Amino acid sequence: RQREAAELKRLEQVIDLAHQRTCQTRTLGQHFGEQIEPCGHCSACTGNAPANTQAGQPSDREINIDPALWQQAMNLRRKHPAALSDPHALARLLCGISSPALSRAKLTREALFGALDHLPYNALLARIQAEART
Repeated sequence: RQREAAELKRLEQVIDLAHQRTCQTRTLGQHFGEQIEPCGHCSACTGNAPANTQAGQPSDREINIDPALWQQAMNLRRKHPAALSDPHALARLLCGISSPALSRAKLTREALFGALDHLPYNALLARIQAEART
């Protein structure tokens, strides 16, 4: 769990860097203790930085999941309780994140593997945890 949280944090940092409005090369240099002038060629320097999507991320209550797909996921969970009883395991499956347990159970070959890869992992995990409490 700690390793997973650390990996998610690292991914967030990469996404944050990609969406910065300041020179990415300079920011990376500063991270490593270098003082670099703006490069003039990264997306931020050329004015082509992508829109900041982090501020608009949906909360766990706002994510929309097709009810039929959700039912398929719940059916698969009942079919493979040993591999999918943990909310993290189901979230990994739906986001398309492989794990040793999913591979052993051959669930990475399921049609649902990665079916919700467009949703933020933490929001999907929160939704799964909320469903488990009801």
